[in-house]
Amino acid sequence: DLHRRVIDTLARCHEGQALDLSLRVGELARRDVPSVVRQATALKTGALMSLSALAGARAAGADASRVTRLARFGLEVGVALQM
Repeated sequence: DLHRRVIDTLARCHEGQALDLSLRVGELARRDVPSVVRQATALKTGALMSLSALAGARAAGADASRVTRLARFGLEVGVALQM
């Protein structure tokens, strides 16, 4: 399961990088910029921080509910860190 999550995270990181490199912020409607930036950030730094929190929780023997909550927390920390 952890191996699959690592692979999924790497795929999301590549998707975020592709989004980041393919869009020109100046060509987006102003109202769309925050959501596009958040999505790219969540796919890159957020995904990596989420994986880190998830792996730590799993290694510590946390139950599935706590692992899920910590992975979500890691995602938000990653987005905040990047912002």
